[in-house]
Amino acid sequence: WINEKGIIRSVACPANAVRPLTNNRATLLSDIKAFSSTGYTAGHIGTQWARYVLSSKWNTVWPSSKAVAAGTKGTKKIAILMTDGLYNTSFDAQGKGKIVEPNSSSTDAALAACKAMDKEGTVVYTIGFDLNGASGTWAKDMLKECASTITDENGNTRKAFYDVSDDAGLKAAYQDIAARLLRIRVTS
Repeated sequence: WINEKGIIRSVACPANAVRPLTNNRATLLSDIKAFSSTGYTAGHIGTQWARYVLSSKWNTVWPSSKAVAAGTKGTKKIAILMTDGLYNTSFDAQGKGKIVEPNSSSTDAALAACKAMDKEGTVVYTIGFDLNGASGTWAKDMLKECASTITDENGNTRKAFYDVSDDAGLKAAYQDIAARLLRIRVTS
């Protein structure tokens, strides 16, 4: 529960576990189908886990699904971060949660992880789903800053950020990302 000051007194861990790298389509689709939205968004945690999963520096955590080293020929590291919420939850040294909008602790930690991924050669795509109002604007600004700069087939650059408001927009964003990844694969 959350008291009148926005302090979380009891925080349940999410039921979904982090999946090591895999190309098993059935496993991934099963994981996605099992996702459910609950609670609040400590988006910096998910952002950092994206970095951990893709970084070869964390291979001891994934003994059966090791990430290849950055710069390995024929490999491009991609992170896709999607949220339907604000990065509004952070935790103090005692593990007490705090929900604040905007939450500079969660936002700053997420941006630091995005910048680290970019520096390590990971391309970060971000998708904001149904983010509205003043808080939505703040979340969109954070996701734009987090996103890598990409170049299209015409040589134009833009942030790898997608602002979508419905299922059709979400599907189109993922199709665009997939098309870009296929072009990278074909031309690399």
